[in-house]
Amino acid sequence: MKFLYIISFVVIFFSINTSIAQMPKQYFIKISPSDSKVRYGEFMIKKHSTTLNYHTVENKPDIITPDKALQWINKEIQGDNPEKKSKVLFFIHGFWGSLTYAIDITSEAFDKYYFNGDSSNVVAIIHIIWKAHGITYKQAIKSINNSSKTLATLINSIPETIDKNYSLMCHSMGARFLFKTISTNIINTKFQELILIAPDLDYKKFEENISLFLKTAPKIYVFINSKDKVLLISKTINKTERLGRIKDNKNTDNIKFIDCTEINDTGINIDIFVRHLYFLYSKKVREKIEDILS
Repeated sequence: MKFLYIISFVVIFFSINTSIAQMPKQYFIKISPSDSKVRYGEFMIKKHSTTLNYHTVENKPDIITPDKALQWINKEIQGDNPEKKSKVLFFIHGFWGSLTYAIDITSEAFDKYYFNGDSSNVVAIIHIIWKAHGITYKQAIKSINNSSKTLATLINSIPETIDKNYSLMCHSMGARFLFKTISTNIINTKFQELILIAPDLDYKKFEENISLFLKTAPKIYVFINSKDKVLLISKTINKTERLGRIKDNKNTDNIKFIDCTEINDTGINIDIFVRHLYFLYSKKVREKIEDILS
């Protein structure tokens, strides 16, 4: 009987550790508006506290070109996930998304809820952190304008540095950052999928530049919520309707609009009021995103 207990313990132990090993790691590349070089490293995730574990040289955060940062991350990924068919997800956050609290809830949601099943092929998430923690919306726009060239360099470096498939997801103002980048720079990289969550982007600019977006990815998915309170404020600031609130959109073979307005499974949290963070709190939305990326 004692022998059976030992065997059971060993089986459970290795099952748990195998499951943990399959969970995607989360890395970051930090863009500074005043510099073409970046800082980078790995997220160390604990409950309500995510630490940016910078890769250091001589006890200081290493500051290098985006391609070198991607090379380092790719090497880290290869150590645990040598399969060629696996995927890396790039994530661009929105306004105030570089605040400590926002990094905590986003990284924890990815760690706890996303890509943990056996069918998932996402082995790493690379957060592109840009300076979006200024007090005003205008400051964030200025940061986007000053950072778009660096983001373009980073995106164009992906095919030569990442030895996996890769997709891109943008939340809120991250879509505006992407649009500024692809509309003012030559982009040669093509992602497998582009997912725009609650995009804080002038819907007319999206409609007028669909071909530009399709050069970035052959499949585009736009998640919308017509009751999004954050985008309602943005509409007032920008004096134009935001893409993430437009309900009557027509799907095509390449562009799918996913209406999340009537999804109410986020539980009791801030998103009950703002209706803007449903990709973190809604199980149904998370499942839709995972299905797209699988």
